[in-house]
Amino acid sequence: MSTALALREGVQRLEITMRVTLGVLALASGVYTYRGVRELLSGSPTLVFFAALVYSVAVSIGIYAFWSFLLRLAPHLRDQVSRGLMFAAMALGSLMIIAMSAWLNATALAGAAALEQHLATTLQSYSRDLDQAHRQALGMSFELLAHGRLNAVGTISPGTAKIFAQEIAKRGSYVKTVVLHSPGGSVADALEMGRLIRQKGFNTAVETGRYCASSCPLMFAGGVERYAGDKAVVGVHQVFSISQVGAPVADSSEAVQRVAAECQRYLRDMGVDLEVWMRAMETPRDALYYFKQDELLTLKLATQRGDPRASSAASNAKS
Repeated sequence: MSTALALREGVQRLEITMRVTLGVLALASGVYTYRGVRELLSGSPTLVFFAALVYSVAVSIGIYAFWSFLLRLAPHLRDQVSRGLMFAAMALGSLMIIAMSAWLNATALAGAAALEQHLATTLQSYSRDLDQAHRQALGMSFELLAHGRLNAVGTISPGTAKIFAQEIAKRGSYVKTVVLHSPGGSVADALEMGRLIRQKGFNTAVETGRYCASSCPLMFAGGVERYAGDKAVVGVHQVFSISQVGAPVADSSEAVQRVAAECQRYLRDMGVDLEVWMRAMETPRDALYYFKQDELLTLKLATQRGDPRASSAASNAKS
C-alpha cells in the first residue's frame, strides 16, 4: 500500500515537473525565436550574451528537473537491472532535451535567415523599381560638351521633345552631334526629336559601352551621319500603346497601327532599310532585338562605325 501511495505521489510530481520543464524550455525557445526574428545575431554583444545565457540555463534546468524526478524513484528500484535502466533513461532523456532545444534554436535561426533573405530580395526589387520610376520621372537630360557633342541621357518621357526643342533653340548653333544613351520611351517624342535632328543637320551617335533601345533608335535614325561604337548596344521591339482605363481594345489597336505606319514612313524618309522595322515587329514588347555591328551598317541604321570624335580627328589629320 505504501509503495502504491509513493508511486501515486511520484506520478503527481512527474506532472508538475513536466509542466515546469516544458515551461522553461518553451521560454528558452521563445527567447531564441524572438532573437532570430529580430536578427540579434549581429546585434550588440550584451544582447547576444543574454540570449545565450537564457538558453544555457533553460537547458540546464530541464536536465536537472528530469534527473531530480528520476532519482526520486531510485529508492523504489530494488535490483541493479532496474537502476541501470533508470540511469540509461536519465542519460537518454538528457540527450533528448539537448537535441530538442538545439532543434528549436536551429529552427528559430533558420527562420531568421529566411526572413532576412526575403527582406533583402524585397528591398532590392523595391530599390530597382524606385530607381526606374525616378529615371522616368526625371526624363531625358541634355548636356552640351566639347566638340559640339550634346549628351542626351535617360528615358524619353512624354514632353521630352519639347524640352529638346528648347535646348536646340538656345544652343543649337554649337551642336554637331547628339550622343544618345537611352532605354527609349515615348515613340511620338522620339519621332519628333529625330525629325528636328535631321532638319538641323546634326549627326547622332551611340558610343561604345552605351545603349539605345526601344524608341531611341528612331531618334538615332534622324542623324545625317549615324555613328555606332564598336560595343554600342542598339535594340528594338514592338510598338505598343498604353490605353486608358475603359478604352476599347479596338481603339488601342488602331492607335498602334497608326504609330506603326508613321514609324515606317519616318524610317523610309531617313534612308533606313525598312527591314529594321520588321525586326522590331517580330520582337515581343517585353524583349529586345539587338543589332549586330554589321547589321547596323547593312540596314543603314548606322552610317559609320566608331566614335565621331575619332573620325573627326582622322579627317583633320588627312587635311
